[in-house]
Amino acid sequence: MGKLILTADDYGLNEGVNEGTLISVRNNTVTSVQVMANMATPQQIQNLATAIRESGNLCGIGLHICTTFGPSLMQKPTSFTEKWADGRYYFIDVRDWKYTPDSDDDMKEELEAQFNRLKTTIGGAGYIDSISSHQNLLFFKEDYLKML
Repeated sequence: MGKLILTADDYGLNEGVNEGTLISVRNNTVTSVQVMANMATPQQIQNLATAIRESGNLCGIGLHICTTFGPSLMQKPTSFTEKWADGRYYFIDVRDWKYTPDSDDDMKEELEAQFNRLKTTIGGAGYIDSISSHQNLLFFKEDYLKML
């Protein structure tokens, strides 16, 4: 018999999503949580890792790659970011990207930054056991999946 995986994604999107996810982890109703590393604060990620540990380590932590919403971890101009009034760079909607082949290096840098932020934040509390993408970004361009 196969294993059923029940995933909660978008952890880090907002307090409501985070609280609902933590309740699901504590009740052992999900087996995987996908974290938006560009959105979740280190404290929120640590809260998740603690909830998983305290609930018997029955839930995995995955990276929910996000380059279509929220702040960029790189904080620099790219074909998929724009500078807002607060001086920070945020992702633009994928439909508005001004994609060029030279964007691949920027995309790879952002993907690595998100992976490393999650990995560093959970540290000894666990490991990343899966990767998904917000709004199915990894299917936007075949090379993005290869970058991971």
